[in-house]
Amino acid sequence: MTYELVDLDSRNLVGTYPDQDVALLAVLETIKRSGEDAASTLSLGVDDPSGQTDGQLIAQGHDLISRARARFSIDMPAVVYV
Repeated sequence: MTYELVDLDSRNLVGTYPDQDVALLAVLETIKRSGEDAASTLSLGVDDPSGQTDGQLIAQGHDLISRARARFSIDMPAVVYV
């Protein structure tokens, strides 16, 4: 299986990853480099060559950010949206 990060605004493929943890680390790296706003446009899906889970959405936007932080127990201040 391959995990794919896509930028929903540009519809560009950000990267492909061998497992979900590596993809989630890429989300955290995006936050570190470019801020949470940049990461909030990302979507994570899984592509299975057998076709069983081809293109299945895992998480996107703020749900994806929360998943990445929870997976690696990153305590970061909550963002308040107005």
